[in-house]
Amino acid sequence: MTGDWASPPGPGLIRNRHDGTWFREIVHGGWAVQALYGPPFTLGLRWLLAHVPAVSRAYGRLQERPASRLAIAPFIRRFGLDTTEFLEAPESFPHFNAFFARRLRSEARPLDPDPDRLLSPGDGKILVFPSIGTHLEMPVKGAAARLETLLGSPDLAAAYRGGSGLVLRLAPYDYHRFHFPASGQAGPTKTLAGPLHSVHPLALARVPGILEANLRTLTFLDTLAFGRLALIEVGALCVGSIVQTHEPGPITRGQEKGHFAFGGSTTLLLAEPGRVRFDEDLVAASLRGVEVQVRMGSAIATRG
Repeated sequence: MTGDWASPPGPGLIRNRHDGTWFREIVHGGWAVQALYGPPFTLGLRWLLAHVPAVSRAYGRLQERPASRLAIAPFIRRFGLDTTEFLEAPESFPHFNAFFARRLRSEARPLDPDPDRLLSPGDGKILVFPSIGTHLEMPVKGAAARLETLLGSPDLAAAYRGGSGLVLRLAPYDYHRFHFPASGQAGPTKTLAGPLHSVHPLALARVPGILEANLRTLTFLDTLAFGRLALIEVGALCVGSIVQTHEPGPITRGQEKGHFAFGGSTTLLLAEPGRVRFDEDLVAASLRGVEVQVRMGSAIATRG
């Protein structure tokens, strides 16, 4: 891309990489996020919701009641979802959570054919980091994640210092299945315990260290093209669970890795030094703190 497209025409806008348009995010349940992460008097309630897993589990069970189907059609209309992408018809879902974790037709998310190109692991708003120090510094609201805490080990963190990484933030209306960005050998997935704070930018600004502290899952992927990648899925408020649908062992580029239950959440990827070069348009946007909407299967980087 040419020109200074990474500078938004207004504050708070997100760039859609697929069609080049700018848009303002509609926040599902935005009033609740404002209430919980705004006034200081909500601190106690915020702590309760984030640190008592039964709260998110109970909310998840509500989304699996047959009556929750009534929310599907209004949700589709509000966010303008393209139902022709769905693998199943909207009326076929038994409850809202089944709709939320919907699969898409393969032609809706074609994979970039070049094996030397790293794929986006999912749909969402992306920020990329060409060089990582001891922290994964996010230009959005000044949030940061310490590698040592994020990975749960100083030895693991050392392998990624000086490397590169990305943060892919999902909104509730996004496709909530995540995929492998390259072919290789997937190791076992480890769950790192933690609270379940919201991952909305407002929450990231108010509560330090959300990305490194929230419940998260960690999988290492050994690849020929991009070295050893660390793939991290981060839970969030009202996300009932992070479901892994793959088995450890050989995997193929674009293969489904798993999905999130109800609620927006986040996927992170870390690469060792010199192994991944992110596309210039994404780097330019991220330097300005501008999130870019990407689709699963689109190319976002080249081997280093």
